[in-house]
Parts: sequence; C-alpha cells; structure tokens
Amino acid sequence: MPHRELLTESQRLSLQAPASDGRGMVRHYMLSSEDLALINRRRGDPNRLGFALTLCYLRFPGRILQQGEQPPAALCAFVAEQLGVSSGNGNLRTLRRSKNHPAKIKRSRTRLQLVLRENW
Repeated sequence: MPHRELLTESQRLSLQAPASDGRGMVRHYMLSSEDLALINRRRGDPNRLGFALTLCYLRFPGRILQQGEQPPAALCAFVAEQLGVSSGNGNLRTLRRSKNHPAKIKRSRTRLQLVLRENW
C-alpha cells in the first residue's frame, strides 16, 4: 500500500513550532518552583537559560531544541524574565554553541520523566 501524507509540510512545521503568543507561553512555559530549583542548580545565566528552554521545548511542542536552533525572541524573554536573567545576545550566543547540549537534554528528560523512543 502506498504511503499517504496526512499533513502538508507547513502543517507539520506548525505542529513542531513552540508557542510564541502570550496565552500559549503562559499555558505551556510557566516554570514551577521545582523547575526553578532544578534550573538554578546550573552555573551561569546562559546555562540556566539554555536548560530552561530545553525543558520548555520538551514540554511543548514535545521535542528537543536543536543545536543551533534559535528559539523565538518572545519565548526567550518570557523564560528569562522568570529566571531573572537577561535574554540578550550573550546568553543566546552561548546557547547556540553549547557543548553541554546532550547533557541538558538528558537532565530535562529525566525531570519530565520522558522515555526516549526509537523508530516510532
């Protein structure tokens, strides 16, 4: 039987995009006190911001933040405000070149109790 496409490419991309409107960010990206305690164990504002964004991406849209991917500026500002850090270029530049990216993903998955599934 031939493979049938259920979604167009633009529909698929919109489902994988993080929330960037005010209501969606409040719904999906408000950090709990437990989240903040975990995030604040990281050293340096760029690491805290990167870990928090990784945690947020795993919650919604349910995928990892790809290395080099630039999250929406509104999302960065929203998360940074909760952390009390700057969402300026310095923090985001460090996020883009993070050597700890796989470790951040693993810690975030553990926090959210996610199981990595191969070959869906």
